[in-house]
Amino acid sequence: LRLSPEHSAAKDARGEIDPVIADSLVADAELAFDLDATRCCVPSIDLLAADARANFRDAAKRLAADFPDTPAAQLIAAKAEERAAKKAAPKSKIKDGPAAKLAPKSIKKPFAFNYAVQLVGMLRPKGFGNMQAFINYALGPHSILFGYSDDRDVSGDMQANDDIPLLRLQPKITLDLDV
Repeated sequence: LRLSPEHSAAKDARGEIDPVIADSLVADAELAFDLDATRCCVPSIDLLAADARANFRDAAKRLAADFPDTPAAQLIAAKAEERAAKKAAPKSKIKDGPAAKLAPKSIKKPFAFNYAVQLVGMLRPKGFGNMQAFINYALGPHSILFGYSDDRDVSGDMQANDDIPLLRLQPKITLDLDV
């Protein structure tokens, strides 16, 4: 339900709507529903708007009655109270109040230093590359990556005298500075 400009002036100081205005809003919504529902009526199959109108009216009245207890209504009321408090307080108290004295004069960007350690390992037993697997585990910014591939006999890019290591471990350290 939306407030029209003439209804928005009917709010009290806490932002709540007068019950008479709420009933008027429900009646306006019911009229709009009724106009659309009568267009969709098919009397030959007993599809009438009367039952749908009654269900809609009950649901709209329940919604209007339960709305003050919803978080949205509480947020609207809190914002309305904040606006009223700011309007009632003199401007000098807002600028020179105790919170203004505690606030820092200039806001400095904090210095940040983050680091992460990653350990990468690869196990390469003898074979022709028929089986490969990878496992990754992360704990916060730190991680372990481990791989397996049985391709030690396939050394197309290696020289005849070079030997591929069975296990290879590579530590990696990442530093992140924000200054």
